[in-house]
Amino acid sequence: MAEAGDFLREDRQKFQSCCQRLLNYRYQDEETSKTNLHLILDELNSVEYITNIINDHTASQLYRRLPNLAPLHDERLIVKICQVILNLRTKQQILLDASSLPGVVEFLIKAVQRCPSWCLVDILLALSATLYGNSNRISEFHESLIGNDGILKQLTNEEVLDEDVLSGAVFCLENLTAGLQNHDVLNEENGKTCFEIFIRMLHFVPVAKMDASIQCKILIASLRGIQNLLLTTKLVPTDYLGRLLAAIRAHMFYGLSGQPVNVPPTLYATPQIHYDLQATKGAESPAKTQSMSKDELPENPAKSSRRGKKKRGVKPEKVKPLNETEVRDRDDSLQSHSSSETSQESAFHPSWIKISSSESEYSDTEGGRVAKLRSCCAKVRQSAFGCLHTIVRNVDKRIIFGYWSAFIPDSAGPGNTPQLQTLFTAILKDPSPKCRMGASAALTALIDGTKPFLAAAEDNHDVRTAFVPFSVILGSMIKELHRCLLLALIAENFPLTLTQLIKCLSTLVSNVPYHRLQPGLLGRIVKQIRHFLNHKDPNVRVACLTCIGSIVDIHPPLLEVCHIIQPAHPPLGVKMHHVEDTKHKPASLDNGTMVPVDSGFNSLTNLSLAESVQATDISSCQPAGEKQTGASTSQFVGGQGNSERVTTGPAASQLAGHSASEKPADQSTAERLPASGSHPVGQNQSSHSSTSSTPALAVSPGTQTPVFSDQTLQRHAKEISWVLKMCTKNIMQQPADSQRTAGFEPIPVRLESLQVVANLTKGYFPVIRNSLALLQELIQVCLEDKDPIIKLHGTKVLDELSQVLRNDIQKPEVAGPDAVSLEKVLEFWLCQLNGPLPGILQTVTYNPVRANACDCIANIGSEVFSCLPMDKRILCLTLVLGLTSDDDKLVKSASIRTVGVYVLYPCLREDVSFVADAANSVIMTMADSSINVRMKAAWSMANLCDALILNKESGDAEFVADFSDMLLLKLLTTSTQSAQDSDKVKSNAVRAVGNLLRYLPQRSLAKPVFVSAIEDCIKTLVKNITSGTMKVRWNACYAIGNMFHNTLLYLEGAPWMTNVLDALSTVVKDCKNFKVRINAALALSVPSDRVVFGSAKQFAALWNSLIVALSSSENITDFAEFRYQDNLTEQICMALLNMLLLVRVDDLSDLLMVLQEQVFVLLAHMAKIRVGKSILVTESLLKKCQCYVEVLANTAECPDHHTAIRHLHDICIIKEKPLNEELGEEDEKKPLQSGFQQIYD
Repeated sequence: MAEAGDFLREDRQKFQSCCQRLLNYRYQDEETSKTNLHLILDELNSVEYITNIINDHTASQLYRRLPNLAPLHDERLIVKICQVILNLRTKQQILLDASSLPGVVEFLIKAVQRCPSWCLVDILLALSATLYGNSNRISEFHESLIGNDGILKQLTNEEVLDEDVLSGAVFCLENLTAGLQNHDVLNEENGKTCFEIFIRMLHFVPVAKMDASIQCKILIASLRGIQNLLLTTKLVPTDYLGRLLAAIRAHMFYGLSGQPVNVPPTLYATPQIHYDLQATKGAESPAKTQSMSKDELPENPAKSSRRGKKKRGVKPEKVKPLNETEVRDRDDSLQSHSSSETSQESAFHPSWIKISSSESEYSDTEGGRVAKLRSCCAKVRQSAFGCLHTIVRNVDKRIIFGYWSAFIPDSAGPGNTPQLQTLFTAILKDPSPKCRMGASAALTALIDGTKPFLAAAEDNHDVRTAFVPFSVILGSMIKELHRCLLLALIAENFPLTLTQLIKCLSTLVSNVPYHRLQPGLLGRIVKQIRHFLNHKDPNVRVACLTCIGSIVDIHPPLLEVCHIIQPAHPPLGVKMHHVEDTKHKPASLDNGTMVPVDSGFNSLTNLSLAESVQATDISSCQPAGEKQTGASTSQFVGGQGNSERVTTGPAASQLAGHSASEKPADQSTAERLPASGSHPVGQNQSSHSSTSSTPALAVSPGTQTPVFSDQTLQRHAKEISWVLKMCTKNIMQQPADSQRTAGFEPIPVRLESLQVVANLTKGYFPVIRNSLALLQELIQVCLEDKDPIIKLHGTKVLDELSQVLRNDIQKPEVAGPDAVSLEKVLEFWLCQLNGPLPGILQTVTYNPVRANACDCIANIGSEVFSCLPMDKRILCLTLVLGLTSDDDKLVKSASIRTVGVYVLYPCLREDVSFVADAANSVIMTMADSSINVRMKAAWSMANLCDALILNKESGDAEFVADFSDMLLLKLLTTSTQSAQDSDKVKSNAVRAVGNLLRYLPQRSLAKPVFVSAIEDCIKTLVKNITSGTMKVRWNACYAIGNMFHNTLLYLEGAPWMTNVLDALSTVVKDCKNFKVRINAALALSVPSDRVVFGSAKQFAALWNSLIVALSSSENITDFAEFRYQDNLTEQICMALLNMLLLVRVDDLSDLLMVLQEQVFVLLAHMAKIRVGKSILVTESLLKKCQCYVEVLANTAECPDHHTAIRHLHDICIIKEKPLNEELGEEDEKKPLQSGFQQIYD
């Protein structure tokens, strides 16, 4: 150690002495002076820079002195100066300050321009080191570097013969693009120049005759340079995307296949091949371009093969062997891939494995050279995957999706046909684990965010047609993604790559429309994932939990997922009874015992049993307008152990809706299950199987996997789900045993387990409904944990659980007979309120936890809250109202939202004191500086105004009398001011304004201060009707409709009424958004007094506007508005019929002019409505209009009046029922709800 210290001390002294001599040196054109300079530079370059031996001040002086030491014509001195600069930058990591950087860069650029070619390599290396991370500080030199006459652009031409110079210039370009801080540093023109050079290198270098190692270095620098440009400048090379992806796709297999590196000119965003693969046959692999002589090549292929396996890092003897059952359970497509894999194996071996030579000729030096080449090739592939990942992340998904066919297979080739090289070629066959991980990451990026594009996929592979729809190609591609990823999962044992593969599966699950595909894909995923749930690497376990969380977070929820997560019987590893598929055994065996079910490993069998349930359960629980049907699934036999099993027993009987005793043993299963290998329901099966029965259900194309109903799930939710058990084990403290002490799992594992529980509770609560006690205990443990992150995720689980419990109480008809009772929910909340939850709300240590806890107690529900003891109710109200003045914005916004929820509880909205306290809290919170707080406060204020209306219209005169006019005025003023705030606040503020105008009692309207406040409110509403976002506009129209409900505001001659009617008439006929027009028409259908519509001319003008609106409803510019077209026409006709009931005799003359021009439009739309079934324009309303017209006809005074009345009578003609129409309407389908009902939250 002493000798090493002495050596370093001598080295430091030597360097400092040289620096001092160099700083004092003055160049003279004499041999002695040049010799002294040579000696000083040689000493500096001979120093071992293994430790930091120079400070920043000395380095800055040295950087400033070096460019001025020697003239540019003395090449030897210039080369040595460049070596000093390179050593200082690379070995000492000394940065160049603002005073020295320009001088050094200028010196190096001039040296490149003037020095001969033999000097360029050292100069370019120094320039490359200088440029790294400094591009944003030398923008004045960009033109000299990469301009039209730039040195780097000239040195990267194909005419440059010196490969070292070419590589040095590419290194400079790579470092020029590294570390940019903003888009303006490298302008668009220079960025395009760099892109062009890099892409040209990727196409030119593989066919150039140069050393293989230099070839690899140039390719790596080019790929990294493109990646730098995408990461730092965000310049998307859309013009070069096809050429770039073609080069990247070729270099993903660089040095891997043993075949020539064919770089096609470009890739096209279509499945067709637009280029000739034979056109680039001249390309050569790096192993061939190296031109090794025969005596240099190793002979023994066995040793080379062993080295290849070591490089991959896989030890075959440690791979978990598959038992016979698991081999049988593997999908047929996996077996077909393995058969083709054997034929392809030799073609995809690395080129260095094929090297053959005698043992004596293979020296250590040559072996090191081969290993170095192998490492360089792996780095090329790794850089290609990294570049592809960056491109996918930065380019629009719609553009990248067009290139999927170049990177993802859409089917497995039959037999021994050659496989197309895709990302899975690298994932399954690349010997480098880093390359396999890079390929998996690129695939994950390709899949991420493609849910809108994959939504059209369907599974229809049995249809043999000349034309294959794109949706079927997508479905085939999705199945191939699942198949290949599961293959890779089985073969991989490198932890980092394994983690990335499972993450890729999670991303795939989140983006695939499984409800349009045949069941079975998710079951296979879970079957493989379960093997890694106890992996020694916590990152692998976290990835597995993420994948399971993605599965239970699928929307719409699937029946297949229900079978996956249901309890496993018996514990894994127990042998099961063997049941023959073809004999269709009944639910009970001969000895009376039931065959258990392992849902995680046998989900496909369970799913096939569930198909008969769909006819009764699924169809009855679908939303209106959606038809979900199921598909038969080939029976899937498999699981743990060495025996097979199929789904029978009580769970299957309950799922199918029959008990074992309801049918004879020879009929119960045979009638309900298709035979093994059956085809999708609804297709002709006669040519495939003569014994299989025809299923009772029909399948609409593209709808395959059944969507579950609550009633179906609750029939087999009898025990705790294995998923819930696993997550609980991960979250709770682990008991001590002989191998480990008591403790918790790592934090990431616990957090991901809590996320899985939250997703499971949200989507599949009927399956785990019987585990409420376990969930309650789990939440208690999390809330009592010392780690605030665990508390935060515990409150998220509580939030999801409290929401589904509230739904069970509020919607018992949906939850069914097994819903959680009110008593159990009350007991659950008493446990929470007696536990750590109130303490969390009062503790200021971790505000996000408090905010989440506040959201949780907002989910109590009015039914449970009214049953709470008075002290608990007071506790909740005190905590929530107190938190509205908290300093933290998250807590304040969550608490004011909870106030908005509580104020609508029947037991609280009638309490004047609480409503007044809530109003004061809302008014105070609306003045907050945070827009998020104001947005939640505006929502709560609108809810509070809803509560005022409910109290008034329910006849609670005592509440109306006790509520303060001063507080009401404050609410009116605050809501009017908020309606001029941000659009996020306006949408609820205008709703509050409309509710307040509807609530205003007569005593308030008599006060002058309210009159001026009302005028301000009306002006604000009119402004929001005609401008702002669409949500604000339709809520403002709805608010005007609320105002019309208050008949005390109908003041004839009021100046603001004309403005209101003009705004509504303009919007109803001209607005492009149909929801805004629907609400405008809804507002015009509310008034019940003719005085609202003003004079006869104004009344006729409104008629004209509504009829014009009917005509313009046929002109749809945005297809998204098509679904609202019928609602719009119905609502406009409803408004016209309402106005018809208000027509007076003196209106007929002006109205006749409108009807004569537009009546045919109105009659045509009324005829359409009469043909259909409208819930707005009913037969009773038309009869009422007819009666009114007949009364009006008796008062007519002139022929024009009679003509107008005749037109009005034609409008309200009632459709005559045919003789064969049933008198009763009990069997008619319940009509859909109208589209004008608003949902504000």
